[in-house]
Amino acid sequence: MKKILVLHYSQTGQLTRVLDSILTPLKADPAVSITYEELKPAKPFPFPWTSKEFFDAFPESVLEKPIEMQTLKVNPSEQFDLIILGCQVWFLSPSQPLTGFLKSKEGAQLLNGKNVITVSASRNMWLNAQESVKLMLKNAGAKLAGNIALIDRAPNLVSVATIVGWLFYNKKENYFGILPPSGISEKEIAEASRFGTTILEALNKNEFQRLQEKLVAQGGVSMVKTLVNLELRAKFIFRKWAQFISTKGGPGDPKRRVRTKIFAWYLPIGLLVLSPIAFTLSNLIMLLMPKKAKKQREYFEGVELK
Repeated sequence: MKKILVLHYSQTGQLTRVLDSILTPLKADPAVSITYEELKPAKPFPFPWTSKEFFDAFPESVLEKPIEMQTLKVNPSEQFDLIILGCQVWFLSPSQPLTGFLKSKEGAQLLNGKNVITVSASRNMWLNAQESVKLMLKNAGAKLAGNIALIDRAPNLVSVATIVGWLFYNKKENYFGILPPSGISEKEIAEASRFGTTILEALNKNEFQRLQEKLVAQGGVSMVKTLVNLELRAKFIFRKWAQFISTKGGPGDPKRRVRTKIFAWYLPIGLLVLSPIAFTLSNLIMLLMPKKAKKQREYFEGVELK
């Protein structure tokens, strides 16, 4: 019997649905036992968000400060052949519940020595968050065997508009009347089951060395090439903002409210200004330095940590 542990936290339920689709072939195999564990923060986060709560979560998310988590139901000493970890992205960083788990003693005990596959379902910028997850998994003694990253395929600024409707009003479908639904398409979620077949093969053979290569060949890692440079530079800017805000106090502190409001105005303006610049710069890099662009893409498609 092969034992799999699925760890997940999803506010909208989208990531959980992606995981369920991936697990379809594994659930059909009587020789596979699957245990589900929802990662629960001690103090739940709201959904839908208010603007005040959303931007107040920004500094601690970006600075990757661990929060208190509820005790896991699963025994941290229990042995599993594979752990599948659902990764939600907040502000180009791992979600606070994900960081809280990965930096906890229970998390380290559970992950140590285990093969792990990470799965994300984000708007379109997940590279920085995955780099942080890679490092935290390494610190916990885990082996990252695979990564599946699905994205909203709408144009960048369109997906910004639709995600606002989903996060703040819980309206996923065509909130503005003319724009597509927010999130991963239903077709892509359904077709994610193909990754489960590949994972099952690696699990049965206990051979994970070439798993990521096969997942990439199946289209398991999606990224917008023209946004890579924007995302890498935005993380640096986000850290500066997070430090600027957090010097006025911790979560909920009214002393930092003015600074979070300033950031809330800066963010959409920054996207409107920087997106065209990043698009042009990325196309120039791909045109003038194709080897560098290819090497960069291959790194982010992989599971190795620089």
